[in-house]
Amino acid sequence: MNEFLRRTIKLYVWTGSWPINGAPRLIENLRYAAGLLIIISIAIMNGFQYFDLYMHWGNWKHFAEKAYLFFAYTCVIGETFVFYSRREEIMSLSEEITNYENEIFLEKNDSEKVELLRDGQRKSKFINTFLWLFMFMIIVYMVTWPMIYMIIVGDYDSRILPIPVQYPFSLNSTENYAAVYLSDAMTEFLVTTHSLAFDSLFVAYIFFALARLKILRHSIEQLPLTAQRKLMILVKNREDFIVTPVTRKTLEMIFQDELKKCIQEHQRIITFCKTVDSLLSPVLFGVFITYSMIICLLLFHLLMTGMSTDLLQPGQILMFSLLTLFRYYWCGDELTNEGLKIGESVLGINWYDFGKSNAKTIISMVLRSQKPIYLTVGKFYMVTLETYLSLLSSAYSYFALMKQFM
Repeated sequence: MNEFLRRTIKLYVWTGSWPINGAPRLIENLRYAAGLLIIISIAIMNGFQYFDLYMHWGNWKHFAEKAYLFFAYTCVIGETFVFYSRREEIMSLSEEITNYENEIFLEKNDSEKVELLRDGQRKSKFINTFLWLFMFMIIVYMVTWPMIYMIIVGDYDSRILPIPVQYPFSLNSTENYAAVYLSDAMTEFLVTTHSLAFDSLFVAYIFFALARLKILRHSIEQLPLTAQRKLMILVKNREDFIVTPVTRKTLEMIFQDELKKCIQEHQRIITFCKTVDSLLSPVLFGVFITYSMIICLLLFHLLMTGMSTDLLQPGQILMFSLLTLFRYYWCGDELTNEGLKIGESVLGINWYDFGKSNAKTIISMVLRSQKPIYLTVGKFYMVTLETYLSLLSSAYSYFALMKQFM
């Protein structure tokens, strides 16, 4: 199992969304059905959340306090739909990562490639682990705060729930309230698991692409040296090296073969990134809309209530929303910048010493590298730090518009 996705795949296996190698078909079908049942239950819960908004329509304070959580659930359901509808493609990408890792680790004569790959693995794990811990803190708070609040205030009849939902039955009964409270806590855990698994999956894909681009840059920079080493193995005589027309022609042919391998690898990386973008683009569009509204509503909530302990949960959600968005947009920005560096690496080698035909190939590769590799939001615009700032600006604009109607 590859190191980029090892923990993420374990999460998906636990939820029944990822098949277990060697498991009987009946068991896999049951696990798959159980995973879908979990998603359906979350969707039903989300429906009750919107029913709660309908029942309190016109109460803008209630809307500002609760709606952000409802929109977040909808976003998770959208992510899960993308995962289940295109699971085969996602699994094929994961298999491609595993095959590439095995290929790099077998190249024992080039430790630089191994180190670049391991560096990408370490960075991916660090970022995902940080956000997992942060989200775990939010879960603990959301599950325990209603009980703590009732104990502090002494109002045991308020029947506060971890997830505010309008149920079609009364919660005055202690048995009903306890059952719903437990159900909410379990639902919150499952929703968070699916959200983190999906986000971690695609962040791992992006970091893998970044590591792969850096390894390609290293291979390009080593092209002249690689060609010379292979020629030395062929001629076995250093005095004959690049002296006769025969050895020079051979060197150019070896350089051409190595250059073609780099071009093919560059194209494979582009194809990989395009597949990731096709999977992620609709999700990022939903995330853009959803998180813009969440940030706007949380600011609106702050404006209406002022500073109080009621802002602890919304504040944590706001921080997590900003961090999650920043993670995507920073990764997208890094991917674009790293792709543009390929052309710089090509121009940095003494390509002019290896014949006119290779020079033409080099020029075409440089031109291709100038077309950036990028992620998109609904195919409308690129995912970069610049667009991240525009998202925050849009959220503030929505907030300013809502403020006028207060």
